[in-house]
Amino acid sequence: MPSLLDMGPLTEDITVRGSDLTLAGVGLDGMFYLIANFPDLKKIMDGKIKELTPAKLMKGAPQTIASVIAVAATDRDAFEDDDAWEAAVAKGTKIVRKWGAGDQLTALNVIFRLTFTEGVGPFVQQMNKITAMFVGAGKGPDTNSSARISASLVMDIPPLERGAIHRAH
Repeated sequence: MPSLLDMGPLTEDITVRGSDLTLAGVGLDGMFYLIANFPDLKKIMDGKIKELTPAKLMKGAPQTIASVIAVAATDRDAFEDDDAWEAAVAKGTKIVRKWGAGDQLTALNVIFRLTFTEGVGPFVQQMNKITAMFVGAGKGPDTNSSARISASLVMDIPPLERGAIHRAH
């Protein structure tokens, strides 16, 4: 049986403007970075999307999407500390903002597939259960967690297809 040392992250290469770019799924460190820097993303994950106006979503979405791509393309292990990694993500975000919409959506699709291997809905359900354990400590199980999931988050992204991605070693 392989150990953790034998495993690398799930990655997939895409070509943008004639250059290959390796994308990885966004881990919890990247998720927390994104949620901390984009509070509207937290509202969406909490099923509070109705609190966001279409104008506010359209204004914030390009920066958020570019940051998601930059997080997925910036190897955290290549940096000594969080500040250096965050600075690299910020630089990457500025570059991604200059890409065409098609390239951004291609990258985002790959990132979603690598990050949410079972789909976004199950991921949000898991996060809600874990959050309820910490937030609701001593109050019993949270039986209403599934109601907090917005239907807009349940995306029809097929489960991870084998062979389309590779593990880095």
